[in-house]
This record gives sequence, C-alpha cells and structure tokens, in this order.
Amino acid sequence: MRTNWLIGIRELGEADSLLADERRLLNAHLLADTDTVKATFEKQLDAGRGRFREVWEKYGETVTQADEKALVEAFLREHQRYQREEAAVLALSRRNQTVDARALLMSAASPAQEAARAAMKQLIDYNQHGADTTTAEAAALFDSGRQVMVALMLVVALIAIALVWLLRRLLLEPILGITRVMGVLASGKLDIEVPYRERKDEVGQMAQALVVLHDSAQAQQRAAWVKTQSGELLAAVQGVDDLAEFARRLMARLTPLLSAQVGIFYYRAPQTSHYCLLGSHAYLHRKGMAQQFAVGEGLVGQCVLERAPITLSALAPDYIQIASGLGQAPSRFLLVAPLITASGEIPAVIEIASLARFGEREQALLDEVLPMLALGIDTLERNSRTRELLEQTKTLLAQRDALAQAPVEKGA
Repeated sequence: MRTNWLIGIRELGEADSLLADERRLLNAHLLADTDTVKATFEKQLDAGRGRFREVWEKYGETVTQADEKALVEAFLREHQRYQREEAAVLALSRRNQTVDARALLMSAASPAQEAARAAMKQLIDYNQHGADTTTAEAAALFDSGRQVMVALMLVVALIAIALVWLLRRLLLEPILGITRVMGVLASGKLDIEVPYRERKDEVGQMAQALVVLHDSAQAQQRAAWVKTQSGELLAAVQGVDDLAEFARRLMARLTPLLSAQVGIFYYRAPQTSHYCLLGSHAYLHRKGMAQQFAVGEGLVGQCVLERAPITLSALAPDYIQIASGLGQAPSRFLLVAPLITASGEIPAVIEIASLARFGEREQALLDEVLPMLALGIDTLERNSRTRELLEQTKTLLAQRDALAQAPVEKGA
C-alpha cells in the first residue's frame, strides 16, 4: 500500500511539473515573433500534453479511495477549465493578437491554471498523508509482533540447522554442479553433459534451461562453422575456369569437411544426358564399375530423376572400399546429391561415401553450399560457351580478312 501511495506522489509530482512547463511554453508562444517559432512551441505544448496524459493514466491506476476520487474529479474540472482558457489564448496568439491574448491569459487562463495546480497540490498532500499513515501503521504492527518474532526466531534457528544439511544435498550441490557446467560453457567448451536434467523440481528446470542455452550455443557455433567453411570452400574453387580442375578442388576440400573419406563428382557431358565421372577424392576405381550414368540409371541417375538427394546406410561390405596404404574398410554411409541451378538445370551430381553418418553441422554445410556450387558450375559453363563463341568469331574474322586480301595479292 505504501508503494502505491509513493507511485501516486511520483506521478502527481511529474504531472504538476508538466503543468508548470505548459504555462512557460504558453508565455513563450505569446512572445514568439514568427509563425515558425510559434509552431515550435506549439509542438512542445502538444508533446507535454501527451506526456501529461500518460502520467495521469499511471496515477489513475493507483486511485482506490472514494475521497481521493472526489479530489480527482475536482482537479479534472479545474484542469478542463484551464485547457479551454489556454486554447482561447493560443487561438489569439496564432492570429498575432498578442495584447488580447495576454489580457485573456492574465484574466482567465492564469487563475484557471492556479486553481488546477492547487487541486493538484491537494492530491499530492493526500497521497503523502496516505504514505505516512501506512508507514506508521506498519511500524506499529512491527512493534506489536516483535515478541512473537523473537520466539519464532528460536524455532526457525532450530529448523534452519536441520534444513541446512537437507538443502546442501538437494540444492547446493546440484546448483554448484550446474554452475560448474555454466562456467565450462562460458569458456567455449560445448562437449559437456548437463546434469540433473531428469529432476522434476526447480533444479531440473534450471538444468533444462541450461540445456536450451547449451543447444543454442551449439547451434550458433554450428552456424558460424558452416559460414566459415562454406566461404573457404567457395574461395578455393573461385576463379577456376576449367571444369575438371573445379571438380578436383571441390571434392578435395568438400569431402574432408563432411568428415567423409571418398568423394566423386559427376558432370553432365555436353549434348548428352549422361553424367560422367569428372573428378574425385580418394576414389579407388574397381574394374567393371560404371563411370557414367544416364538419367534414371543407378543412384546417380535416379537422384537426377527425383531431383533430390538419396542416402543409404548399412551398406554391403563390398559396396565402396575406403582404402589407404595401411589397409581398407567398407563404407557405412552413402549420399548422392544433385546440384540444381536456379533455372532448374542439374549440371552435376556429387557422391560421398563415409564411415559414419553426417552430423548436423555437416548436413547444414551441404545444404548451404550445394546451390552455390550449382551456380558456380552454371557460371563456368556460360564462360566456357562465351570463350568458344569468341574463338569462333576470331576464326571467322581471320578467314574474312584472308579472303579480303586474296585478290589484292593475286593482282600484285
């Protein structure tokens, strides 16, 4: 209740200050010598009135007593009267009837404002009295309960001793454990398990909130990794004007980034619908294995037909071998994905074999770079066609020049 009174005092004090500012701005409006200056003061008046309404609404939420409501009504009557007189003064001032405006200000507007501020002071005094009364009642209640509190404190002290041990086991140790995990997360180490998630109490809620923070930090770290690696990958193939070199660089960088071991790049051969092996990374070719596929043929052709990636897991032991100088092992996961351009064309397909399924960040990286790689291939193809046209144009121009010079040489 005391807080409610103090809020009322604060809002009423600001409202009273705004009323005083309104009178000052009204005088300034009368003294202004140009319409531009008058307009400036009028905007300030409008802003002050708007702030007054906001403050008054906040104060209105604290009014509960009938006698205070009566004081509020008395103030509103005086304030409305002042607003009417002020509007009349402003109207004369806008027409530059300064003498009449000042006369009206002194005879009507000023007394109306003084009456409004007097009513405001009654409201402030009423709220101040309410705050003082509430404080005194609280002090009296505190004094009367002092003896009871002493006895209760003895009981509480005994209970507290018993609770300390229990709270240590139920709250302190779990909170210390969660705090330790928070410190580890703050240091940037995200590979940590959040304890006490299974609890159904407040500690469990804290742990669940920490899990959300942990997952959010992992997502941010994953997104940053994807942006960094995709930028470096695209930079590695940027500026390459040969498709075979583009395929080699791409698979050499992309395959390790996906934590995979084997990568193959199939390119759609010109004037055909076949996709031929153009570049690879750590691919061990075996006799009898196809190196080109038509649309709908094999997994490469099928992913083109479906226009969507195809994934396989639990592959047969002899499906694709991941080999090194020390030995070889069968792959466990296979991804075949088309590179689709903005126009809907599929100029290439990549095939990735790995010992393990892709993680979330590897899949996010793949989703990020596939459209960009398709755009890069489309650009390379258009540049290649442009170079071919330029070469053809140069050849035709050379032939034309030769034919133009032939009669001259014969006559000579």
